[in-house]
Amino acid sequence: MRLLAVLAGALFAGLCHADPVTVRFAAASGGDNLKLLNKQVREFEALHPNIHIKLEPIADNYENKLLAEYAANVAPDCAGFSANRIGLFASRGALKPLNDFADIGSAEVDVKGRYSTIVDALTVGGKLYALPRDVACTAIIYFNKRLFREAGIPYPDGSWTWDTKIRPELREKDFVWTMRQLTRKKPGSSVPYQFGLAAAWPQLWMETLLLSSNVRMWDSDEKPTKLFLTDPRVVDVFQFAADCLNTFHWMPSNNDVTLGSGSTMQDEFRKGRIAMLQSGAWEIRDMRKKMSEDWDIAPFPRCATAEAPYLPGEGGGVGIFKTSSHSKEAWEWIKWYCGAPGITEIAQSGETQPSIRSLALQPGVWLPPVGAHLPPEHLTITDGLAMRVHNRHLPDWFSGGVQNDLGGAYYAVLSGEKTARDVLDKLQTDEPGKLALAVRRADGPPYPFAKGLEVGIAIVVALLFWVYKPEFKRKLTRTERAESRSAYLFLIPWFCGIALTLGPMIYSLLLSFADSDIIQTPKWRGLGNYADLLNPHVDDTLFVSLKQTFLFAGLSIPAGIVSALGLALLLNQKVKGIPLFRSLYYLPSLASAVAMSLIWMRLFDKDQGLINAFLYGGDGKSGFLHLGPFLSNLIGTPGQTINWFGNTKTVIPAFIIMGLWGAGGGTIIFLGGLQGISTTYYEAAKLDGAGPVRRFWKVTLPLLTPYVFFSLITGVIGALQVFGQSFVITAGGPDRATLFAVVWLYDQAFGQLKMGYASAIAWILFIVILIFTVIQLAIAKRWVFYEGDLK
Repeated sequence: MRLLAVLAGALFAGLCHADPVTVRFAAASGGDNLKLLNKQVREFEALHPNIHIKLEPIADNYENKLLAEYAANVAPDCAGFSANRIGLFASRGALKPLNDFADIGSAEVDVKGRYSTIVDALTVGGKLYALPRDVACTAIIYFNKRLFREAGIPYPDGSWTWDTKIRPELREKDFVWTMRQLTRKKPGSSVPYQFGLAAAWPQLWMETLLLSSNVRMWDSDEKPTKLFLTDPRVVDVFQFAADCLNTFHWMPSNNDVTLGSGSTMQDEFRKGRIAMLQSGAWEIRDMRKKMSEDWDIAPFPRCATAEAPYLPGEGGGVGIFKTSSHSKEAWEWIKWYCGAPGITEIAQSGETQPSIRSLALQPGVWLPPVGAHLPPEHLTITDGLAMRVHNRHLPDWFSGGVQNDLGGAYYAVLSGEKTARDVLDKLQTDEPGKLALAVRRADGPPYPFAKGLEVGIAIVVALLFWVYKPEFKRKLTRTERAESRSAYLFLIPWFCGIALTLGPMIYSLLLSFADSDIIQTPKWRGLGNYADLLNPHVDDTLFVSLKQTFLFAGLSIPAGIVSALGLALLLNQKVKGIPLFRSLYYLPSLASAVAMSLIWMRLFDKDQGLINAFLYGGDGKSGFLHLGPFLSNLIGTPGQTINWFGNTKTVIPAFIIMGLWGAGGGTIIFLGGLQGISTTYYEAAKLDGAGPVRRFWKVTLPLLTPYVFFSLITGVIGALQVFGQSFVITAGGPDRATLFAVVWLYDQAFGQLKMGYASAIAWILFIVILIFTVIQLAIAKRWVFYEGDLK
């Protein structure tokens, strides 16, 4: 008995000292927020020694990376989710409903005590998929009290309204009149030195106007089937939003030349250059730290012509992935992190408005302590604004298609490139077809996997038959059969490599006939993906991407070959130190596309780059031979420095210049060719009286044509697959000018998770490259000369 007692005690002690369960937690935090999060993790682990929280911060493309991790079955146990994006995960069955936990209705969790708007936003199909942590209305107006006093305008009390026309009789009760009065221009200048209003990002202004005016651009959020883009009210709001920036200049644009280099709208507001700023509650912390002037907040005005209670917002919570093997421990972390212990400190800093309403109204948490004179004075209005937040749950097939196009329309109208009527008329013509197609995709039949497997096996058998058909008719001797067996044994590694290559290729081919996001069961589309890609009325992006890809290839390939050949001719000279020069010219070609892109981003920077400094000089007007002003006039931006990566006319030339920096790789090939040419040809040409130029055209260039041909073949294949610089620098912009085929393919596959569509794009690109390669091989005989062909 004593022995049993000792063993039991040892077992109990071992259990008590067992390693804690590790819960992986993904968050989009960074900077100070990440420091605070690490501190909170340590506090939680001190209270729960049996649980270890492993933080996995994700800096960008947060939702896409989480979906990719889930698809690869390596998703974290739990993660933070935005109220506007949680539908991406819930609709795919990626999350565990929190209703499954027995204590979801307990006082500790306090779901009923949280703002109903954020609870509803994180609820999909009647199930709560993330416990709310914060709520954030993005329709808060921050205002500079000094600028209001100087303009003789009373501070806003929340009773103002807005309309698309100025109503001067209402004075400060009219938001548009207030914007105009707070805008200041110097005599004779068309550009204000003080703006009336700015939005933290341009689309926020447009979205707030549309939502607060109760304008409907489609019939239903659950399953949109009709669009109302040409409704006069929609057109009116769109054009009004743009006129505030481009016609009246009451609001600055992101590219406004009067704003300081690298400055944000928040920076300009704090400097007193902007009288009012629209943003979310998260600005309060930085305003308290960096705003030296007296400021306060007010609610975004209600629309004068509509009683719409809605305003845009963000906010979010924490949910558990269905694949988690530690859901109970993850739930303990979520309850603590989204409860009072985890919310209080960050709320006190002014960073986050708590989802628990009692905390949001408690002095010393979200509200300043009693008696403390801490701005803003009217922070209590955030309670009412949180009750008006409306988060839309749109289907993936709508938000990833039609809504993306609407986002492009926002940009086109707000930038002043096109009128609201022109943009919306075109969208109303093009988008219904895309919408109907998206609905059909969503309702498509399941993919016939059995037939797909049969087709895949048939393709493999057909390929093997094609390869070995010539051998079937041959009769081999005993010695030849033995040699053949030995050869096959040595080729086993190669066969394995081919199998690893052909397998994904065949799967990609089969997937190109499906609608798949690699998470849900694929749906059969037949030739639908190819039909959509080849129909510009459904999706013109294929033709746009191929056009831009061909443009880049047509300019970059000749430039690359000529520069590489020129460098090779220079480096073929017998001068002192030539090995060093060869090494220096070759080194840049070893740099990765990402490293090269980061370097050239600095060189081509609009305001602080060395290239613009050379072209424009210190005063921005002179520069080397006045090239800068000349080029600015040439591209239609007189008086402005060139925004190389932000202008559709200069971004591809900038990419080509970047490519020339890596011409050293081609230079080595041509240098090898030059050194392989026998000197007897040059001696014979000299005896015939040929000068240097004629010797180059009649001897050097013909004997280099095999190297030119090789460079052309590889250059075409490489240029048609250009990806790195566009992905890193411009992400396909501006206005799809660098949306090359592979960049678009990547976005469709890993950004939109349209794997079937991306597979169809890949096969079309493969066929295009194959056609170009076959054509080049066919015509090579006409111009490629080898040493024995020279006469």
